[in-house]
Amino acid sequence: MNPPPYTLLRFNEDYRYLADPANRTDRFDPLKYIPLDSTNPNSYLSLGGEIRERFEAFSNPDFGVGPRAIETDKYLLPTHHTQRRPARQ
Repeated sequence: MNPPPYTLLRFNEDYRYLADPANRTDRFDPLKYIPLDSTNPNSYLSLGGEIRERFEAFSNPDFGVGPRAIETDKYLLPTHHTQRRPARQ
């Protein structure tokens, strides 16, 4: 089974297809589908994250008085999504 395409809003992604271990081909698949109930494959936890980096340089922040200012910001944004749906009968 092919994985579904990525969506613009990550909470719309559905990883229930990973309930079948045969579909887990990516090294991050164990983090995308963590079962919460062994009898209900529709209840799972999905972990993820993203890294963002920003770089800024100002040549004249104080009108040429003082040293040149350089700022670098790095962000690590962990995410989680819990999906609990009733078992199909």
